[in-house]
Amino acid sequence: MDKIKKVLLFTENNESFELDYQQFREKLVSDILNSIDSSIDQIIQTEEKTPEPEECAPKKNLKTRDKILLLIAENKHITAKALAQRVCVTEKAIEKQLANLKAEGIIKRQGCNKGGHWLIIKGE
Repeated sequence: MDKIKKVLLFTENNESFELDYQQFREKLVSDILNSIDSSIDQIIQTEEKTPEPEECAPKKNLKTRDKILLLIAENKHITAKALAQRVCVTEKAIEKQLANLKAEGIIKRQGCNKGGHWLIIKGE
């Protein structure tokens, strides 16, 4: 917002520089609305990929960490909460497993916590 104020002050003080305020305002509003639409679409896509809470990972002979890796491979945007529901363990247990997998260099988080996704760096 501070940059916008500077641009407006510059144009007011500089008569040789013309700015169509209506066009500027329309472009600004358009950019903001597009950004909001994009964020909403990303949230909807992530929620559509999140499984139902009562579903547990079917393979009982796998270790928890292997179930986590399979679920991350299916949906790189899966949350710790969704992992806990699918693996049928607590979120705390999932967070501990994720920390171990990150420390071992098997997975890493790309981007921010809410909008990012998981990357499997190397398979076991």
